[in-house]
Amino acid sequence: AGDPSKMAVGNATMRLNNCDRAHNSGVTMFTEQFQNFMYRWWKCPFDARDRKAVFEPFMVFLRHLCDVWKRHWNVVGVEIMNEPPIGGLPDPWAACRTRVHLFDFYGAVLSDLESASIEAPVAIEDVGGTLPGAGSLLDILACWGISGATRRQMERWAVRNQLILSVHHYKSLVTQVSFERMVALAHEVAAAIGPIPVWMSEFHAEGGKVRMAVDLGADAVTFWQWVDTTFTGNRGWHKYPEDVVQAALSEGFSEPGPVDAQGHICWPAWSVYARSVEDGTVWGAWIGGASFGKSSGYLAPPVPL
Repeated sequence: AGDPSKMAVGNATMRLNNCDRAHNSGVTMFTEQFQNFMYRWWKCPFDARDRKAVFEPFMVFLRHLCDVWKRHWNVVGVEIMNEPPIGGLPDPWAACRTRVHLFDFYGAVLSDLESASIEAPVAIEDVGGTLPGAGSLLDILACWGISGATRRQMERWAVRNQLILSVHHYKSLVTQVSFERMVALAHEVAAAIGPIPVWMSEFHAEGGKVRMAVDLGADAVTFWQWVDTTFTGNRGWHKYPEDVVQAALSEGFSEPGPVDAQGHICWPAWSVYARSVEDGTVWGAWIGGASFGKSSGYLAPPVPL
């Protein structure tokens, strides 16, 4: 599976397949390959071949992240999966059982971490980062319940104060309620599990939503997305060594780094960047939507409705 400390940031295909253009247009999520893989991914702990090929390497990476938590005071926890997607389309029966399979997967992950005596807090998200009650899609998926074994596993982690509910709020097909209602739903779900802390982990922060989330009792709040752009030297929460920046600028590239929002790669800059990954000096990378950050104006009082 390779060195877990170098996964993703040094993988050019990550940018080619997970650029903002591909993600936002759905050309990645709704391909036959993706849907087949995600259906198998959620079930991989329980299939001997897929467990060896997928689950075990994933757990190596996850345990590495838990070790990062142990070594760095400013890492507060580890999230298992960001915005877990539906798998199994175009088979409606397979797709409708995504939530069952997702939480079975979570149960297997928590069991593995428990056997390794992991002490890091772990965050879980429901399908798409949303919650039942927030939209019709999750209401349908929630018709199939979470297994008793997984519920008991989550309860054990909750008792140890090691489980966090992570929630996103972006108005979309899967989330149709207001921000205030979403926070309330999060409290209801968290109380049913543990109770466990509510982490409003992603949302657009206009209209004073940061303070609103705090006022509504969210235990932790991180919006999409605050960055110190003066420090990073770009629009995102990643920073490149100066020789990478200069390599991109000398090529007339559109960004001060090796990739842009469309998934284009500046290969001369990438070759310099790849060396920084190998020698350990890299400070993150533009992966997914990790750019277009804001640096001020989001802690203001909520705008009156």
